[in-house]
Amino acid sequence: MKRCSVIDIGTNSILFLTVGKKNGNRLYPVSQKQYNVRLGKGVEENRNIENGVLDHCIEVLQVLKKTAQEQQSDKLIVVGTEVFRKAENRIQILNKIRDDTGLDVHILSEKEEAEASYTGAVKGNTITGECCVIDVGGGSSEIICGHNREVKNFISLPSGAVGLTEKFIHSDPPGIQEISSLENWIETELDQYSFSALPFSNKLIGVGGTITTAATVYFNLKHYDPEVIQGKELKFSDIESLLKRLSQVTLLKRKKMLRFDPERADIIIAGMEIVKVIMNKGNFPSIIVSDLGLRFGLAVKELIS
Repeated sequence: MKRCSVIDIGTNSILFLTVGKKNGNRLYPVSQKQYNVRLGKGVEENRNIENGVLDHCIEVLQVLKKTAQEQQSDKLIVVGTEVFRKAENRIQILNKIRDDTGLDVHILSEKEEAEASYTGAVKGNTITGECCVIDVGGGSSEIICGHNREVKNFISLPSGAVGLTEKFIHSDPPGIQEISSLENWIETELDQYSFSALPFSNKLIGVGGTITTAATVYFNLKHYDPEVIQGKELKFSDIESLLKRLSQVTLLKRKKMLRFDPERADIIIAGMEIVKVIMNKGNFPSIIVSDLGLRFGLAVKELIS
């Protein structure tokens, strides 16, 4: 097998990555795409995926299935994460996707999601030794600690940027009390899930749209360029400073700051608050930005194992 494509259907985005293999087991990203579908809109409260956003999801999946064929992928993997784990109508949704696209969606367990994100981040950054990875998504957040490519322990918070935005952010720009309540809630969740018991190291990698978007804004890029941000390091003070900048302006101004991905402007604050609280409680001085995470990890498993 020389090429593998992965579609990751998340709470906020549908992400696509094709990975190629050459010269033995050397893997490289061929292409990637992102569509902000917001499949998880209202799921936190209603526990159901809405038909309107499902139609958009199906349209995107049809396009990506064709893209994988055009890129001559030997294997197409389609996975779903927290949005499906939470949705009570998941069976109807999966059947509808299968009927309309011919694609079978595998709902990743928390453990599978954590392991794939860790593998992708570590392999993509050629990290050895002890390492921690955080993957902040729209519907959940994974904190994974391991050694080399082996996961030692992890926790999966059933909370992400979309759900926490819907729960706490109601003003424009967000009020001081809203931000304070959001931070306190995240800290309480981390304590509840035994965050302090994780085998931490000083090496932290961040994957997912929150941290890659933050890096693009921080480095003032005019468009998203994975080759520029991959492996870049942001200090805790950089995260604090950027979060302050974003949270003090209106949604319209945040969209201009996120000109490469304006649809993420409403949820970026909640996502970065998760990163900030995790770094603070874990005493992480900095975070390595990685464009390669869950999708790359799934492709690694398929192409190498």
